[in-house]
Amino acid sequence: MIITKLLYYYDTPTLFICDDNYIFTSLNENDYIGLKINNEQKLSFLNGEIDLRTIFENNTKFLIGTFINSEEIEVVDYIGEINEDILPDYGLFYCEK
Repeated sequence: MIITKLLYYYDTPTLFICDDNYIFTSLNENDYIGLKINNEQKLSFLNGEIDLRTIFENNTKFLIGTFINSEEIEVVDYIGEINEDILPDYGLFYCEK
């Protein structure tokens, strides 16, 4: 999957969109959790109308990915349920500078 929009970077990419309809956030230094989002969810998040946790709470199919290079992530696993403790915190809204 190709990173199409980098949303937040802190030493490494932390939050980004791939292939225009998947959103990923970091789990740890090497792994990322993501999910497919529709255009309405993507626009609502990018416009600061919903937080990241809301997107993750309303889904049941998740992807685990790792970087191949600086622009591409490889999906290495699919999971159905995740522990609540790895969900993003409430109140993480995107605000473009």
